[in-house]
Amino acid sequence: MSILFRTKGWLTIAQLARAWTAEIPGAERDPQQFEQELVHLLLEDIVNKRLDDAGPLAEGRRLGLRIITPDHRAGFLDGDQARDLLFPSGVSTFLLDRIVVLKEAALDFAHRHALPPPSWWSDAVAASTKPADRLPPDTVIQIPSAASKNQASLKPRRGAKPVKLERVKEAMKNNIRQGRRTVTELSKMRGKDLAAEYDVSRDTARKARNAVSEVVENSILDK
Repeated sequence: MSILFRTKGWLTIAQLARAWTAEIPGAERDPQQFEQELVHLLLEDIVNKRLDDAGPLAEGRRLGLRIITPDHRAGFLDGDQARDLLFPSGVSTFLLDRIVVLKEAALDFAHRHALPPPSWWSDAVAASTKPADRLPPDTVIQIPSAASKNQASLKPRRGAKPVKLERVKEAMKNNIRQGRRTVTELSKMRGKDLAAEYDVSRDTARKARNAVSEVVENSILDK
């Protein structure tokens, strides 16, 4: 599938995770789980603004993300805006098919996480093909065909609980950083309310809350 992406300068999160997983050594042992973990890692970097300065220069900004708007155009998207879309309501396959990662941001992500870069965007491939498409704001783009019908590998399933737990922990940390919640408020919330806010089971919500509370108490909450 990656050969189809050689001249593209961007991919949706869903496209990128699916195609990239097939190339990363070790992922073949459990590709669905690895794909979910790759999506989680991408989203973690996105909401922590690590892709905000990783894209090509466009209108004085280097945002590595775009979002497909309802009128099928590419709008700027930064980490704060992505966080508001993704959390605390949770990640949906709809958003994974609408948030776009630019080539430069994906290569920067690969370098920071010591991952082999996508082969279709490696220097050797780039040198042998025509320049990749850029994605400036307001570019009209096509929505991936049948994307919403073929996302089973990105849906919650058995074995995905650790990923979901980490996602909720990060969401709680972000809420604390942004002043939306305090540790005290989280500790007083009923299990069913906590689960509803973070769109997980009560058990997962409680585990995440306990872990975050312990981190805060030890004064090592990420900045």
